Amino acid sequence: DMYHQYAPFMNEFMEKLKHGGSLLYSWNIGMGSNFAPLYAYYLASPLNLLITIVSSKHVMDFMAYLILLKIALTGGIFGWYLSRRGKDRDYFPIAFGSMYALSAFMIGYYFNLMWLDSIMVLPLVMLGIEKIVAGKKGRFYALALCYALYCNYYIGYMLCLFACLYFCVLWIGAKKFS
Repeated sequence: DMYHQYAPFMNEFMEKLKHGGSLLYSWNIGMGSNFAPLYAYYLASPLNLLITIVSSKHVMDFMAYLILLKIALTGGIFGWYLSRRGKDRDYFPIAFGSMYALSAFMIGYYFNLMWLDSIMVLPLVMLGIEKIVAGKKGRFYALALCYALYCNYYIGYMLCLFACLYFCVLWIGAKKFS
């Protein structure tokens, strides 16, 4: 899918950003296509705006580097999340951040560029839920979840379901039931 589907979408997106053109419709995909749904599902990641720094013959290379960048950010964000949770462990966040970034899901679906942003933001959503349960404001949670939903509504929806379950677990855990 990445070579035959995502790369042409990314190439069309690059052309629209560099040379102008409507982000609502494209005549260059098939016999014409509504571009807004393609953008909403495949191209909404802010990191995709970096496509403007490459030429059209290097789109596949850019996508490969984008995968590496997103996987590295995923591990870094999860490591940062773990370092905020346990202050006394030195190598724990690095090891488990790497494990999260190289999990079976990431290795199995790395070619789905559009899903990687939501997986990257999952630890931020979890941190936001933990702040809400601790009695703090939910702005951090709302921003992280909005980013995940904006980047890809499909995985963002799954993240919403996870957030509901995680909140219930934390809330029940915070109550000292006897």
